[in-house]
Amino acid sequence: MLLLVIALLTLFWFYYTNRISAGQLLFAEISLSLALVALLLPSSNSAKPFSIRLPVSLWIFPVAVYIVAETELLHLRHTGLGYVIALAFTLLITVLAEEKPVKKVAVATAIVGTSLIPLYTLYAPSFGNDTWGDILWATQALQTGHVTETAIRHSAYPFPMVPLEYALVSLMSGLDPVWASVVMGLLYLLQLPLVVFLLSRRFGGFNDFRGVFVLLMAPLAVIWSAWYIPQVSSLTVFLTAFLAGSALLRIPLLAAGVFGHGGVATWMVLTTTALWISKRGRETAAMLLNLIIIFAAYAIYTSLFYVLSGAYRNVVEAVLTFLRGEKILAATAPVLVPPTSSLGNLAISVLAVSGLLVFLHGRGSARNLAFLSGTFLIIAYIGASAFPAADLPRYLGLPSAAMLAVFAPYAFELLRRRRYGALYSLLLVAVAVFSFAYSGVFAPKNPYTNNPYGLSLSGLISYGDAQQIRILSQMLAPGTYLADWRSGHFMADTYLDIQRQYRGFRYKGIEFIYGGSHGLYIDSTYLRSFSGLIILRQESSNMLEVYSPDVFVVAKNSGNSVFYSGNDVTVWAR
Repeated sequence: MLLLVIALLTLFWFYYTNRISAGQLLFAEISLSLALVALLLPSSNSAKPFSIRLPVSLWIFPVAVYIVAETELLHLRHTGLGYVIALAFTLLITVLAEEKPVKKVAVATAIVGTSLIPLYTLYAPSFGNDTWGDILWATQALQTGHVTETAIRHSAYPFPMVPLEYALVSLMSGLDPVWASVVMGLLYLLQLPLVVFLLSRRFGGFNDFRGVFVLLMAPLAVIWSAWYIPQVSSLTVFLTAFLAGSALLRIPLLAAGVFGHGGVATWMVLTTTALWISKRGRETAAMLLNLIIIFAAYAIYTSLFYVLSGAYRNVVEAVLTFLRGEKILAATAPVLVPPTSSLGNLAISVLAVSGLLVFLHGRGSARNLAFLSGTFLIIAYIGASAFPAADLPRYLGLPSAAMLAVFAPYAFELLRRRRYGALYSLLLVAVAVFSFAYSGVFAPKNPYTNNPYGLSLSGLISYGDAQQIRILSQMLAPGTYLADWRSGHFMADTYLDIQRQYRGFRYKGIEFIYGGSHGLYIDSTYLRSFSGLIILRQESSNMLEVYSPDVFVVAKNSGNSVFYSGNDVTVWAR
């Protein structure tokens, strides 16, 4: 407890010395305050959690959220206050309802899903940055008949699992790879909570929905249902491998996870090692041995080891940079965000508090895994502060948060044995709900949320914009073009047979530069020095790390000639 007080004071010192921002200070202080209150609760007799019996089925809630979101989207072109209230209200009532835990998990998943699905009626997929690369890879693979004999390659993925998934879904369903990516994202949203819930029952014996529920309230966990990436593919496969009842099923799952993403495979090796140290079981030992053999063989016989060595150095460098009081701002857009933007991530704080409780008062493998996962989570967010471009919350934070969610029911059980513990547990879950509603992760342009700050969707391409981009793709002559990364990816999809570059692509003399890619921030200074054609979408002004607020004004008032003008898409020639 004394350590928490010291940590609170240390955070103020970090902020004073400019090691962390005001938003990071607020996030950390709230997290430590929640942990401190949990530890100060006195022991008492167990109390029954508060619940209410509803006169209607819980399944009416996802339908209600969908109707409100769809109505506001069609009338306002974005969601509004009604959606935020409906989302928070239905999630809270789901928590309080006297229903089976598995039903609550299913309803909460459906509510999150019905927050995302209405966006596809107004905006063209895909919504993800990394996702487009895998889509193009899959499309080329379908044309060539081979996943590696394509113009698009990535050294981090010697065997491209995600493009292969898209290609297989396309072949079996008849969907193109773009919509196949949408299907895979929605399947991820279904699989992750189900697997975490089953792991909670297997490892801890708890039939409790709250760990999964809090994980669903974290933008870090759910945004990938609209932005499907190899990391989450490997994560769900690895978590499923823990549930496999035989080696015949477990080994293919482990191989698929290793092939999918080497960084997540490293996390899996460390987590399985910690589990084996705790349990010393024959099944865990066999799983660890199989995992190490597959991982070592794959790393040795491909280029994966070279990529991973750079990633490991980034993690170490991020921690050392933070300790030195410095920051690595390379490939990072110079964007200021309000301190309150961190409030959209408080579900991660709740998971961290649960991990601390399990570490201090738990036993066996739960305690060891809570310590390891909590440590990784701290490293991930320290890395986000000192080295934002390394994106450690995605690579290290998400797997750790999922594992903390597995053992969160243990923490809620420990709280139940304390005075007011049941009430405080409810407060923690409510904090996660309001944080999720405020984050606006699936609410672009909603003025009552944190969008576009934080991890959220913004600047999406409407179907009208998509049609204009397709028209433009047939008009462009060889030259240099500047566009936001969403427009650039969509343009690349119309050409297909492209050569990827660091911040764009080439195609038959056409060179595209993506604003917002790898920290390329387009401001008035960059615009005045740029020579070529500038493709500006009105919606892209909402993309936080792409354009400065004055770019549209400069483009119009600098004597540039208009090459093309549509409803919301304009091409300026310099």
